Amino acid sequence: LELGRHTFTSGGMRFSIDVQAAGWLSNGQFGIEYGPAVAPDSASFIFWPDAAAVGVFSDPCSSTQGPAIGASAAELAAAVAALPGTDLVEAPTDVTVGGYPAKLVAITVRDDIAYSPMQFYMWWGPGSGNARYASALGSTVNTWIVDVNGKIAWIDGETYQGAGPEPRQALQQIVDSIQFE
Repeated sequence: LELGRHTFTSGGMRFSIDVQAAGWLSNGQFGIEYGPAVAPDSASFIFWPDAAAVGVFSDPCSSTQGPAIGASAAELAAAVAALPGTDLVEAPTDVTVGGYPAKLVAITVRDDIAYSPMQFYMWWGPGSGNARYASALGSTVNTWIVDVNGKIAWIDGETYQGAGPEPRQALQQIVDSIQFE
């Protein structure tokens, strides 16, 4: 992505981000990445493309979906915070994203699970195949659940095992630049 403001549509919502550092790439649909895939100095974002997640997996390793959760950011953040197979890094915290109230929660996918990260499913959304799996064991996933006038926008950013503070700062810089249109 070139430096400057870029507009996306995700979950039926238009929003823009301001890319202030060189090296961010877009997959052209719902995600952006910085640096080599799953390396300690890289980061990635997923802007949920169809609709926000509505539940977590009760057994992430067997792809067993738990029940749908209420539509509030607080309920969804609490479910992410309690996801089996993860360690809580940051309990659900009130934040603001693009001028709207949001919850931020951060978890680390344990590196001792017996499955490939692509078989470790975390949360799911409506529709067939709308689910998020871990990119790497030991990765930290920061999830921002934003209430945009009663509609949930779901953004998650991932950093990888061994990362210093720079990748998380890069994620936060993008989140801080979000403007909903």
